[in-house]
Amino acid sequence: MWNSNELNANGEENAAMRNGASRALFDYWNRIRRGRFAPWRSEIEPADIHTLLPDVFIIESAEQSDFRFRLAGTRMCAAYRRELKGQDFMSLWSATDREGMETVMHNIAR
Repeated sequence: MWNSNELNANGEENAAMRNGASRALFDYWNRIRRGRFAPWRSEIEPADIHTLLPDVFIIESAEQSDFRFRLAGTRMCAAYRRELKGQDFMSLWSATDREGMETVMHNIAR
């Protein structure tokens, strides 16, 4: 497998990530993107991260302020006690945190 102590996109160790699945997915993402902003969709192999799939989610943005779950792993859905596919990602955040998270999401979606 890959080393979870590799440097992140900013050249910093990703040790700040406390969740092992998050670290492993982050490392996989960095390994396959090979210095680019993101990997090509065709480069993502679910079989390579099969143990992480229950924790994986994909957010899609059809419109400027509409961020919805396109896919949500079973552990994610169990944590929120509902199916998240199609649900509004921003609804999971408190009103005080929502504005900051929208800024983050807009920066990612650019």
